[in-house]
Amino acid sequence: MTTINETRSRREFIRFCGRLAVLGGAAYYASRLFLRGQVSLPGQSCENQGICSSCRAYSRCGLPQALSRRRAQGGRS
Repeated sequence: MTTINETRSRREFIRFCGRLAVLGGAAYYASRLFLRGQVSLPGQSCENQGICSSCRAYSRCGLPQALSRRRAQGGRS
């Protein structure tokens, strides 16, 4: 026969495992979204759909495509 403390302990263990599984799943999906690029960092989103030549923010843009284009043009904006 099990005592009340053993039952409570078993319940707490199962709840802990459930919470850990939910937390792990949330962390997994958040990292997948971040790595896939669906969640962008603040100030790091393209305003002109990737067309740097007609973008008004091109000279101060820090996105990789704009940096590469400026480097290829020799620093001209």
